Amino acid sequence: MSIAWDATTQDPPVTGSPETLIHPVGAAGEHRIALLAVGWRTDTGITLAAITFAGQVPVLYGNISTGTSTGRLYYLLAPPTGPQTYSVTWSGGIAHVIVCSTYTGVDQTNPFLNAALTASRATPGVLNINVPSQTGNLVVDFLSMTSTGAGATAVVGAGQTQRANQNAAAGGGSQGDGMSEEVGAATVAMSWTVGAGTHRLIAGSLRPFVEPRTRAIKYFTNIWDPTHAIRDGQGARLESNEVHADEWIQADGFTLGESIAYDDFIKDPTKSRIVSLTHRRGAVDIKTSTNQFGDVIVARAAAGRM
Repeated sequence: MSIAWDATTQDPPVTGSPETLIHPVGAAGEHRIALLAVGWRTDTGITLAAITFAGQVPVLYGNISTGTSTGRLYYLLAPPTGPQTYSVTWSGGIAHVIVCSTYTGVDQTNPFLNAALTASRATPGVLNINVPSQTGNLVVDFLSMTSTGAGATAVVGAGQTQRANQNAAAGGGSQGDGMSEEVGAATVAMSWTVGAGTHRLIAGSLRPFVEPRTRAIKYFTNIWDPTHAIRDGQGARLESNEVHADEWIQADGFTLGESIAYDDFIKDPTKSRIVSLTHRRGAVDIKTSTNQFGDVIVARAAAGRM
């Protein structure tokens, strides 16, 4: 399943409390996540007292403080659909900003590949984080900006899709923000070209939801190729005569062959082998291959004495 952007909503920098915005969580798509970003001044003792989305308390993913300001990125899994209230309560009234993005197709057990990465910059130039990721993932970031006299501005990096960007007003201490995303690879550089002000960046790699591994519906008994691999549940390679009937295994490098479907495995309760397999998901036959080993189909050995 691919990760897809749903919506982004941001609130102009304000000084009141609580600060709220209404974010529309789309009804289309499953396995949702809400990314909830917040930036605020800390130099006058202001603190974040409470944060909720749709009445639920989110999980803190990344946090970075530099001198007088802080940026944080939270997340909430499976937010309800429809208009939802994002609310942040502060202990004071100094400038702050909040922004929210929702996505679908995200792993609901471990939504991020790794811990949050952070970086900061207090002079004009490029603020950059190299994020370890994977093909199929989606790298996301949050930029928290604080002006120092002139307004703080930022330009999103090449290859990134900007989802939010509002300047911090001139005058010193005003807040601004930016959010973007980029498709995953082994390493993804997330960058913003920033102007005057202080800037804090938080980035991480979202993991896609993967259909749970299930039993193959067909079991194949023809054409044994010793160059192919059968592996146990821990990924260790097995010889064909080591695979037992009714045992959970993984198969690597097989193509579709003539199939024989068994209702059970009592025809031969001793040793068996797999020479090819497929798994039907919806109306599509999914075949295993060497380049799919990261998402191999889990099957059981076909009955048939060696």
